[in-house]
Amino acid sequence: KRKLLITNSIARVIEEQEFTLYYQAKINRDGLLMGFEALIRWLHPSLGMISPGEFIPIAEHSGKVHVISRWVITQVCKEMQVIQTLTNRDLRISLNLSAHDLHAADLYDFVKKEIDHYCINPKLLEFEITESAYLESFQSSNECLKKFGDFGCSIALDDFGTGYSSLSYLTQIKIDTLKIDQQFVKEIDYSSRSRLVTSTIIDLAKSLNLTICAEGIESRIQQAYLTELGCDYYQGFLYSKPLPLEDLFAVDFNFTVEFVEDSEVNLTKVENVYTF
Repeated sequence: KRKLLITNSIARVIEEQEFTLYYQAKINRDGLLMGFEALIRWLHPSLGMISPGEFIPIAEHSGKVHVISRWVITQVCKEMQVIQTLTNRDLRISLNLSAHDLHAADLYDFVKKEIDHYCINPKLLEFEITESAYLESFQSSNECLKKFGDFGCSIALDDFGTGYSSLSYLTQIKIDTLKIDQQFVKEIDYSSRSRLVTSTIIDLAKSLNLTICAEGIESRIQQAYLTELGCDYYQGFLYSKPLPLEDLFAVDFNFTVEFVEDSEVNLTKVENVYTF
């Protein structure tokens, strides 16, 4: 019954203005705000807040996910104007694309039209796509994202490390940034296996001249390990939960990014070496 109600509601949700965007901060190694990830939220009149993890698969199954994606693209471009005006800074905004989006023949033309309409610098727009979505249709994904890259937009591979074909495709895909999956970040302060995987991912990405962003950071110790390993950007509840546009600039996005003390790193490594 709930699934049916959500399916039937998707067709009218945009007209009723029930969707909204929340933004989660991305911080650099100096603790400075560098941009946001735009995340869609749906406040349903009877069901309350519905997570994207619930309604996006339903929208994909019903063939309506493109309607949601187009709304997000337009809204991001519109709200980027507000963000730039309020901050007087060129902050990059990232948004998520699904495999269904990449299959749409007119996606690039639609994005370009919205960027031109709202006078957005394409270099300030980043598209995030999951590893599984990219590999689902590798050739068409590459062709589509190459167009965005040539136009000036950045491409990030999300949830990296959770798929099965990462290494064999990594040198062929058209991306600028790797986002380390929060599964590894969550375990990095107590699991030597997660530290080993994370360190390997970062080293590999650096050798390919890719930027590294870690998501799901919730503690100073996680941040410190990631800094020590060479992470470039940080995202997670340690800095800010996702916030609606009107609440963004009531927050002081200046942070101290710390390194783990050498003695602490060495002690942890000795205690946990080869213990998975």
